[in-house]
Amino acid sequence: MRRYLTTLSLLLALLLLAVLTPGVAGGEIRQPVTTLAMWNRGECTRINNSSFSVPDTARNVAIYRAGVPMRYGDTWGTWRYGLITGVADAGATLTVTLGSGAAMATTHDALCEYGSETLLRFELITIPGAFADAADALLLHDLLLIAPPHSGLPRYLLQACVRVVADDTGASQPAVTPYVAGVAASSALAVSDAAWTCTTTATIDPAQYDQLNGEAWEIGSDAGGTNDDARDLTVQLVWLQEV
Repeated sequence: MRRYLTTLSLLLALLLLAVLTPGVAGGEIRQPVTTLAMWNRGECTRINNSSFSVPDTARNVAIYRAGVPMRYGDTWGTWRYGLITGVADAGATLTVTLGSGAAMATTHDALCEYGSETLLRFELITIPGAFADAADALLLHDLLLIAPPHSGLPRYLLQACVRVVADDTGASQPAVTPYVAGVAASSALAVSDAAWTCTTTATIDPAQYDQLNGEAWEIGSDAGGTNDDARDLTVQLVWLQEV
């Protein structure tokens, strides 16, 4: 009987060691670790191509924030991708703005998921000096002597923003365009030294914003400036790398 009680006591001690955290006075009960998946099912009601609503709950306030990527479609696997840039309280609901990326069209609004910010990739390109004295779709190659870069995994251009240090001294300014596989991924963006000019869901082309393995991306400029002397271009790109 004594041997049985000793064995039982040993088993209980081992069980306590498995539950309690060693090294902390009194022991600390281990909590299960909750890992956020790369994509999680959301609850979206389309408002228009660049916004949707969700119920105004504490959980949704924590989830839907500027900088969070979204994907939406009518069937699984037919996703389009966008980037949240703003959230407004509309009473019983939150109005979520998709500032850039593919439009949430009526053909892509039945399902939505919010993603982890770890899916986003940022690239910053600076081109010193004059860059728009002639139309050029290969600024990285021609001015920076960079071989056209490509991604090892498929990814999507969610946002492109451009700004210059000094405007063209004339009345008109040049415009800059991001290219994927030699095709414009958005409408041209007129540069300014006063503010960033960024893509929107109306200017990103969902047929061209995906960069497949082996495809290159580039930055191009027209010669739309009056005096061709706009200087010191900075381009910021936000990509979503799907996993």
